[in-house]
Amino acid sequence: MTSSELPIFNVKAPSRAMARGEIARSSSSEVDRLPSQTEQNSTSRPEPSHSNIDEQLFPIIYYIGYNVWMALTLGLARFYYTTWRLVQSQSTTENTSPDSPASSLGINVANVFLVHAKWHRLVRKLMKVWKLVRLGCALLLPLSIAFLQLDSVFNNVLGRTTAISAFIFSSTGLALSCLFIASKTTFNDRNFRNKWVEVSRSGLETMEAVEFWALLALPLSSLVWSVLFCVSTILIVVWTEQNGRGILTNGDYNVGQAAFVSSATFLTTLTLTIIAQIYRAMKMFRRP
Repeated sequence: MTSSELPIFNVKAPSRAMARGEIARSSSSEVDRLPSQTEQNSTSRPEPSHSNIDEQLFPIIYYIGYNVWMALTLGLARFYYTTWRLVQSQSTTENTSPDSPASSLGINVANVFLVHAKWHRLVRKLMKVWKLVRLGCALLLPLSIAFLQLDSVFNNVLGRTTAISAFIFSSTGLALSCLFIASKTTFNDRNFRNKWVEVSRSGLETMEAVEFWALLALPLSSLVWSVLFCVSTILIVVWTEQNGRGILTNGDYNVGQAAFVSSATFLTTLTLTIIAQIYRAMKMFRRP
């Protein structure tokens, strides 16, 4: 083929405008890919997490709440947990293993009936305890009021404090025992049974479990506290003369303003604490 027969291609060189457009588009895409200064600042400054704050405060709140509940229930909350928690046998644990057919269905019929029977036996035992508490508090309540009629008690700051404390705890035990006995159908509900299973597995490591066992033990502990304060009041009456002088003291048994303020502070704090616990108990029955 000769040079005259070769095809001729007309190739036009790119114009300057097209070149400037390509450069502008490439530069704009590069700019878009670069993070802005505000984005860099936002990524370099992590926002404070509320979960970290809760994790730091939880040990302190748990320590305070645990000790308050144990002091208020005289350690009966731990006794209730060790005695009446749900203890699963080895056979039950094997039946609920992930490889078993019952676990694949999500329901172990034998285990459900076993838990149901254990919870109903526990409710019957608790009802017997609360009926005894109701009877004991009904006897101690007028006794604590009668103590306040004695001049050796009423004119004595310490005797008056113990008598009023006995009245507060006997009233608390009577109110809570009547409330729990009247709520027998609520205790037999499935939600309470599931709650018992949950707190039995978690132990006393959560505040929810501590409150559950403490509220069940609070009527009996209130009766014990009332008996202790009544005995203390009787000892004060025995060891105090009619003129208000104590045999075990060197001078006047009627203390000053500081003792009166201390007694008023103690009784006010005790009353508010008891009201808060009764409110928690009533709130526990309202939970779905």
